[in-house]
Amino acid sequence: MWSFNEIIDLGFLDFIKEIRDIFGYTELADHARYGQYLAGVFTMLFMAVKSYGMIVGDRQWEIMPLLRPFAIGLVIMNWGAFLALIDVPLRGVSRISEDGFRKKVEQTQTEYQLVMQLTNELGMKMINGAMEVNQNSEQQEQGVFEKLGVSLSKMASLIEGARIMVMGLLKFIPKLWMSGLCHWIYQFCFYGVMFIQQIFLVILGLLGPYAFAISILPGFSDSYIQWISRYISVSLYSLIANIIATVSMFGMNYTNRADIETLQQILDDEEHYISWLFQSDFTFTMPALMMLLGGLMMFTIPAISTWIVSTSGLGNALGNSVRGGQALGMLARKAVTGGVA
Repeated sequence: MWSFNEIIDLGFLDFIKEIRDIFGYTELADHARYGQYLAGVFTMLFMAVKSYGMIVGDRQWEIMPLLRPFAIGLVIMNWGAFLALIDVPLRGVSRISEDGFRKKVEQTQTEYQLVMQLTNELGMKMINGAMEVNQNSEQQEQGVFEKLGVSLSKMASLIEGARIMVMGLLKFIPKLWMSGLCHWIYQFCFYGVMFIQQIFLVILGLLGPYAFAISILPGFSDSYIQWISRYISVSLYSLIANIIATVSMFGMNYTNRADIETLQQILDDEEHYISWLFQSDFTFTMPALMMLLGGLMMFTIPAISTWIVSTSGLGNALGNSVRGGQALGMLARKAVTGGVA
């Protein structure tokens, strides 16, 4: 069950990753079948144009370009297996980062729960301790409060206790709200990236057969290469998100340990508690800042994925490689025919 008190709910994360398996593959066969229909129509048009040019003598006799539509058709006919083939290395790489990410989540979650427990105790201390400020002996109170310039007259003791409680709440509640807001932003950004990735992969998987089919036409010959580069780029979202989350949790661990030490001192020592009320510090602030930075970094994932697999440069590079391979095939054929002659 999803819980706001968890850094990352791994159960909810697993549910998001199942969206693709639940929705995507149910309609995959239908779209692949329509992609085959389009590929058949485009193949006939392609063959007609190419064959006519060879018949009238405008083009040399070439075999490799004529086999290209059939190779694309085979990919569309085995679309599910083709997607699985691409997913195997990508999921393997993502699993490496996910294992370390899950271990870090468990470690951070343990420390975060301790911080929340101590925070609740501090809140109860401020609420219940207003009337208990003056229950200690007069000498102990005199030593603590004189350092802070707080009057201990009997007539003002009740007012001073209420004042201390109000000051504590005014300091405690805004920080608690800020921590909760940053936590919400962190979860929203992380879950949002994972959800968007699954939606994009479903869309690319369902519409991929059409991209391959239209690539049979000469004017769109690189569309299938662009599809592959985008599919790989989107598949890397989870890998990058796990890395960003893991790095941000290193900062959370450091700040959480500092907060745990501070909260324990505040709860165990009355003098530290009173001093904390009247001083400015970064309690609850630094962990919230780490969450906020980690959440904002999630928005850079689409740009970072293009550093690894460029959705434009890769298509041009692979397209040039394919055309270069075809040119080498033509040269080899000419060399063989020339040798035979």
